Amino acid sequence: MNLLGMFARRPVPGFCKTRLAGSLGDETAAALSHCFVNDLVRRFRLLLDDSASDNAIHRFVVAVASETVSGPQALNDDWLLKAGLSMAQIRRQPRVSFADRLQWFFDDSQAIGATRCVLTGSDSPDLPLLLIRQAFSLLNQHDFVIAPASDGGFVLVGSSVPVGPVFQNVRLGTSDACEDLLAELARAGHSVAVTGLWHDVDTVDDLRALAQRLNAGLDGAGQGGDVDCPETLSLLRKLSLL
Repeated sequence: MNLLGMFARRPVPGFCKTRLAGSLGDETAAALSHCFVNDLVRRFRLLLDDSASDNAIHRFVVAVASETVSGPQALNDDWLLKAGLSMAQIRRQPRVSFADRLQWFFDDSQAIGATRCVLTGSDSPDLPLLLIRQAFSLLNQHDFVIAPASDGGFVLVGSSVPVGPVFQNVRLGTSDACEDLLAELARAGHSVAVTGLWHDVDTVDDLRALAQRLNAGLDGAGQGGDVDCPETLSLLRKLSLL
């Protein structure tokens, strides 16, 4: 089974997109986060395929962080159900370090029968579907696949083997994260494929760049293609970024 996962934060003001919130305010940052997730869920569901093909994506799940949200908000999944997910597609991330959560995702996915797992975040609403398909294809020949981010991190990581503690010494959330992860994987003797890079949206400049890409309708190859982010586009227009 091939499994695609996405880490997401609940769109609660003050909890998500905190770097953007410093410039746009907590409410706007949370609204953007909500739009990103909704658009990604809709796009990623298009990838699901129950065929026996090695590259078919059989299951899609969203793992939700709730480490700073308590009470009813921490258990309310209505926002994801409205986006089109079923309860079976929703997981809750454990309240541990980010490195431990990454390991948990792969361990948990492989425990339920996934042979190839790819994980992305919700900070790249226009992440090309072609890149995700490529990642699964590369896992047929490699232990790991990484899609670097333009800021030095990574927008996607996938594995076809048990991951072990490879994330523990990675400076996650920094411009050194991708380089660190590649070094850890090499040290552990894993084969790694690296795709073309893509872009997280963490700052206002990133948001403006996203607006330009969406306005042009461009995919990762600079061509019209699989980009369809209507909720994000609508909010960007309201923010006068388009």
